[in-house]
Amino acid sequence: MTIRPSPSLLRLWALANAEAWFCRSDNIEPAHFWIACLKFADPAIATAMLDHGAAAEECQEQAAEAARMLSFLEMKPEDAANRRRTLRGRLLRGRPPREFPPEGDVPYLHRSESSRRLFEIAVRKAEERKTAALTPLHIAEALFDMKFASLEELPQP
Repeated sequence: MTIRPSPSLLRLWALANAEAWFCRSDNIEPAHFWIACLKFADPAIATAMLDHGAAAEECQEQAAEAARMLSFLEMKPEDAANRRRTLRGRLLRGRPPREFPPEGDVPYLHRSESSRRLFEIAVRKAEERKTAALTPLHIAEALFDMKFASLEELPQP
């Protein structure tokens, strides 16, 4: 069975890519996917998508996915935001973050070996559940399996 990435997973991946670039990383690490999961859970993303011309159906899907992520993480939006900011600060290690390019497009970064393993675990979870698409929740679950979904257990870069 071929597992395809869901549209919401592609949004999560774009968030992880932006976080990696913002944190001055050469690759997208599992920690960047963890920050992206915490950001993905923000209900304001659906509103921002609508403000930028996304279809109402896509925005409703994002809002539902964000609610599922918050439920899975057992967090309130403000708790997810605080944890995301703390983790980002740890990854920056006192360095200033990169500024976003004037044209707005962050360069595409590749996944690290650890992130590739993360996706392998997530795909296995999707296959076990016989789902057709890989979702952000599969990634979040795989992060917990890899012990990357905790500030206390985060390996130092």
